[in-house]
Parts: sequence; structure tokens; C-alpha cells
Amino acid sequence: MKSLRSSIALFVIFNLLFPAGLGLHNHTTSAGPVRPFRPPVQADQRLVGQAVTALPDGRVLLTGGKSGDRVLAEAVIRTAQGSTAASPSKLNRARFGHTATLLSQGQILLLGGLGPDGEIVKEAELVDPRTGQFQLGPQFKGTPRAFHTATVLTDGRLLIAGGATPSGNPQSIELWDSKTNTVETLTSSLQSLRAMHSATLLPDGTVLLWGGVDDQAQSLQQGEIFDPASGSLIPTFDASLATAGSQSSPGKTPPW
Repeated sequence: MKSLRSSIALFVIFNLLFPAGLGLHNHTTSAGPVRPFRPPVQADQRLVGQAVTALPDGRVLLTGGKSGDRVLAEAVIRTAQGSTAASPSKLNRARFGHTATLLSQGQILLLGGLGPDGEIVKEAELVDPRTGQFQLGPQFKGTPRAFHTATVLTDGRLLIAGGATPSGNPQSIELWDSKTNTVETLTSSLQSLRAMHSATLLPDGTVLLWGGVDDQAQSLQQGEIFDPASGSLIPTFDASLATAGSQSSPGKTPPW
């Protein structure tokens, strides 16, 4: 029940933090201005909780999301030239707050998220970016989550961390092997409940889990690093302790 309350709390937190959704504006990258995405919703509505996946050919796949009270099953493909088009098929399960991760085999795995009923979506989906066709994936044997992260490690396994869960420990981390469809729940766990955070694969093969919010809607200003070799989590730089010209946090220090 505690985990279910945490799931509900995170859903409420998401709506408190973004009551009108997230605006879609022009963004600038090192490659120059990016044209605004035109979502498959009315112009006066906002789109939140959508997953964005960069494809090897330069296209971007945008899946799901929530617009007003509507949870979307649409998928949109954006080309490198800035044009957008609807994917040939839709998601089998409408969802938002999910992850869409490009696997080493070239397929994209959709995991978790919240459905139209407010419950966490248990079914995984796979999409072939060459055809844009969605299909229900193999039964995912891990813990269903929302507002989590899913990161491909250098050995091809998928690190699933944080978020909200309907059962089990929301601080748990799991490793999924797509080749054998096996999930390992690690003995190490996150130091605090963390959702809506980022997860970045670093050059040395470790993963930096950063920021997000806890179940009290408090923003987290510290991170932790997952080491696949040992299966452990190492506390890292605490932004709340940072002062100009000094370093005063325990754990692994940042590379700058």
C-alpha cells in the first residue's frame, strides 16, 4: 500500500508541478535552432509526459503523452529537416510518463507510464523505427513503473531506476537482459525515492542518476552514480552544497 500511495503521490506531484503542462517552444542546440514540434492535439492544449527517442538516422520518435484529460496513443516521427508525420501505427496502450529506449538490436522499447485509468501500464511495447509499427513486447518480468529512467549499458543490458511503482520498492533498481528477457533486482537501492530524474551513460560505462523529485514534491539537488561492474550506487556531487570556487560534498566528485 505504501508503494501504491507513492505512485498516486507522484502522479499528483506531476500535476502540481505542471498544472498547465509543459509548453512546446523553440529550442536551440549546437546544430542550430530546432523547429517547434506540432503535437496531434488542439493548439490551445499542452502536451506532457511524452517520450522522445533519437534514431540513428537523425529522425526523432515522439510517443504517447497527456493532453488535458486525454492520454495519447499517437506516435509522431520528426525528420532531421524539421518536418513531422504521424507514425503508421499507434501504441497498443496509451501512456504518458513512460520511457522509450533505443535498444542495441535497433528496436525501441516502451516501458511503464500511466494509462487513461491512472494505473501504471504493465505491458511493454516494441516499435521498429524502420516501419513505425508497434507491437506488444515480450512479457516484462520487472516492476511496472512511471516517471522512471531506462538506460542501455555498454553490455546491452537495460538499467531501470526510480519512478513510481504499484508494488515493491520504488527505490529499487533493475537490470533487464533483452536477449534472455530476464530481470535482476539488485541488492543496492536508491538512497531516496527519485522520479522525473535524468539518467546519463558516462564515458566510463557508469550511469549518473541526477535530480528529479521525491514523494514530498521536493526537488532533489544531488545525484548518484551506478557502477555496473560492482552493481553499487555511489553518492555524487550535491548541488545544494555548491559554492563558488569550492567543493564541499562527499562521494564521487564531478569531472569539472
